[in-house]
Amino acid sequence: NGHTIRTWLAFLRTFAYEAVAERMTSSQHVRPEVSRGLFRRTTTYVPTDVNAAAWPAARLSIRLRRLEYLNGIDLVLAGLAEATDLHHHILDGAPRAAYEHLSILISASSSSIQELLLHTKAALGDAVLSAH
Repeated sequence: NGHTIRTWLAFLRTFAYEAVAERMTSSQHVRPEVSRGLFRRTTTYVPTDVNAAAWPAARLSIRLRRLEYLNGIDLVLAGLAEATDLHHHILDGAPRAAYEHLSILISASSSSIQELLLHTKAALGDAVLSAH
């Protein structure tokens, strides 16, 4: 239907965390760990297979450091990492060329991917501003 990207991102911000946590728990990719504080309980989702959980970031890191082309899924994942500043974690210790390569890949991506990434950055900015 005719919802904008910003509308979808606002919807996902509200509902996605619980839905994804539930799906990943039921498929046994993560298990919930509950910590009890003085005034509230906090649930953290811990990977059941650390290697499987780390593989997407490791794959991106290797491919970006080698200045390789990224397929559609990896390009979107790398773009989302860049939009959320998680690319610094993925490329920790990498040469500047790897960061530049990521920028080039994103700028050469389709207009749909670029629009998604721009709206993601804007939504994160909105979330930071509304939290203060």
